[in-house]
Order: sequence, then structure tokens, then C-alpha cells
Amino acid sequence: MLLCWAILSRSATAPFLPRSIQLSFRQNLDAASVEDIGTSSSDHTATTLRPLATIATSTAIAPANSSATTAPASIVPASPVSAVTVAAVTVAASGEHVAVNYSSYASVAEIARAMTTGQAPPELWSRDKLEACEMAVDYGFNGRTGNNMGTLAHILFFAQEVGIKRVTLPRKNVWRNLYGILPFVDFIDLQAANGSACLRKAFPARCAHLKRMFRPIRGYYAKWWNDACVKVEAREYHQVMSQYLLPHLAPKCKQVVEFERQQKDSLTIHLRADDLWKTSGAGKRGKLWRQPPCGMYEKIIREGSFKRVLVVTDRKRQHACVKFLEEHPLKQSDVSIEVQSKSAWEDYCALAGSSNVVVTESSFSHTAAVLGTPRTIHIFGSIWDSKHWLLDCQTRPGTTVWMYSVASNATSLYPGTLAGVAEYQRKYPWDKVLGPLPCTATLRKPKPRKTKR
Repeated sequence: MLLCWAILSRSATAPFLPRSIQLSFRQNLDAASVEDIGTSSSDHTATTLRPLATIATSTAIAPANSSATTAPASIVPASPVSAVTVAAVTVAASGEHVAVNYSSYASVAEIARAMTTGQAPPELWSRDKLEACEMAVDYGFNGRTGNNMGTLAHILFFAQEVGIKRVTLPRKNVWRNLYGILPFVDFIDLQAANGSACLRKAFPARCAHLKRMFRPIRGYYAKWWNDACVKVEAREYHQVMSQYLLPHLAPKCKQVVEFERQQKDSLTIHLRADDLWKTSGAGKRGKLWRQPPCGMYEKIIREGSFKRVLVVTDRKRQHACVKFLEEHPLKQSDVSIEVQSKSAWEDYCALAGSSNVVVTESSFSHTAAVLGTPRTIHIFGSIWDSKHWLLDCQTRPGTTVWMYSVASNATSLYPGTLAGVAEYQRKYPWDKVLGPLPCTATLRKPKPRKTKR
């Protein structure tokens, strides 16, 4: 599947690429040589992905069936081709510019050979060449970081499933919750293996209800948070996220992800409290009662023999288990426990890179776990909202979900107040926690007792 991770502005007058970024293919230079190229400060379309790669090849670039021997080219900012490189190239020949996109090439030399032998990838679709039925538009995000990542997974899966060629994303001013995780992009182009949406008489059953989102000229136009294909498994969302999002994480996010992946005997725990730690959350059926007792974390650490524990939480650190873990006797027995409250992107990327992760009832950690490649995912109670948060029991090969619970009357002794929630979370013993249990969709969570009067 081919992808162009474009950074073109909607207001840009150039049809494909900013003129300030030039890449010349020169003879007699090694294809793997890389150097940085600066960009014009006045060109607002070329400010997101750096460093730029200048790659030279001894093979002349020319469009198929062309007599040209050399061809200057322009390229969007890209990673060095020693990694998986995805970029857009414009090749000049006979005074005309032919736009092509490519991916999965080990070097520019391979692209050159493909072009000279007539095997060049198809033309990069410009908007005026696309039919409305080939486009999907996300006109806005809902909520914060985790919700935004869920939205991207929804629209990308839909596009891949039905044969959409271009996914247009929300404008930069609503991209703030993804800052540091993904550079702002205007659209993503893809060539669906399932055929063009325009040629389909009917959509796959699990996406059929989304045909109502079609708008003339705009295409399939929605916010894509509540509008999503149904019965999509976590492994399928992981596939589209790993193909279209994971390779294009911001450089610093990639560093965090890679650092966490290399940690041995490591466990990452997400504690959510910033928007939940309030009186309404502690009342009857309050969300705070759906959070696990601190003993669950202790049980996972003990039984998993983890030596390094990273706790990710909000800056207010109101969650009762923060102090519990910071002062736990396990720290005296060769277990390192660190509590982290950094920026949203640093915390999210740490969760995405973790090899073993404990998620909480939050799209933040659920979507990060689906984006990443953890060996184990630990969860309290049932899968809560797989439609929006992406995670269910059907994960990618190599990932296992383990579930935990407590007795149905576990919370009955505690009043329905913030103090009651904190007391329950701190005092419930780890050896009373049930699990690890195989992942199912029906594991019950304890029902909180009515508020004492």
C-alpha cells in the first residue's frame, strides 16, 4: 500500500511541493549519502519533518519512456532512506513535471530503476483528479489526545476498507493535542488494495452505514469519532496505525518509544485522575469506582517480577496510588518505581513504547497500547469502549491481554466520597485481587456501594 505523507497547505498555490526544497540526483555519488538541507523561512508548508535527506545516485532519473538522461527533482522532508522512506517526488522532463509517490524502497537507486524500466508508481493524485467518492474528510477532532488518535484510526481503517484514495485531516488549529506525537499534515494519500470506492456497488457490511456520510464534492465527510466501522478488532486498528502513523511519529516521540522498548523487565502504568478526581466521580456509579485498587498494580509487579516500573499520571498527582507506589516497600527490594508527569506527548509516547503496560479506563492509554507493540496489556474489569478506544481482546500477534477483578462486594465497606475511594484503593490487599484472567468481553467490575448517609 502506497502512502504519501503530505505536508502541503490548503492555501498553497503550488500544485504539489514547496519550491524551497530541492533534491538533485547527481552522478557518481553513493545512494546512501545523507546531508541536511535548509528550507526557506518564508515557506510555511515545509516546517514539520526534519532533518531533510539529500540522496544522490549514480543512476539517472527519468520517467518511463523518456529520453531524458538527468532530471532535477523536488522532495518533501523525509527520513533518510536507510529507514522506510515515504515521500513525494516531482521529476522534470521535457519541460513537464510528473508527480509520483513511492514507499517501501530501500534506496533512491531502486526508485530510479523502477522509473527507467517503466515500473514507476502511479501519479500522485492532485485534488482536481480525485472524484468525491475517492475522498474522506475528517472535519474536526473530539476531546483530547487519546480521542484524536482513535479518530485517526477510524478514518484510516474506513479508507483502507472501502478504497478511499485521500484522507483529509483536521486543520492545524485543532491539532494541538497531537503536538509532539505527530507532525501536522494536511492529508494522507493511499492506494487501497480493496479497489476504488467509486467502483463499489456496496461497502463491506461493517462499514455500510457510513455511506450516509457521503457529500457531493467533499466526499465522505464526518468527524469520525462516533462515525466508524463496527466490529473492528484491535489487531486491525494496529495494522493501519502502524502503517500510516507509527513511521511518522515526531522524532522526539520516536526516541521515547525506542527507549521504552529497550527497557528490560519493565512495566508502564497509567493512572488517570485529572478529570475524574471530583465528588461526582465518587458518588453512586461514579467513574472513580471503576478504577482498580492499588493492590492490582502491586500484584502485577510481584507476579511479573518487574524490576523497573514507570508510572504515568497527570501533573496534579491526585490519584491515591501515586503515593502508594512512591512509598511502597517494593522499592527497597531492587524494584525501581518512577512517577512521571511530563507533557502529554512524552507520556503518550512512553505508553506506546512500553513492552508491558497497565491501561486504565481512558482512551489515552488504550489507543497508545494499540499503536504500540507490547507483549502484555493488563486491564481492570471488562473491555469498556473498544469502538472508541480501539482495544479489545483480539490484539496483534505477540500481544496478550490479561484481565483483573475484585469480589463483587469489594467496595461495600467504603463510603461514596473521594476519601472513601482513596481508602479503598490504598487498603484493598493485593492478594485479594482476582487474576490474571484470560481476556473476555464480559468480565464484571465491582458495583460501588450507595453513598452512606
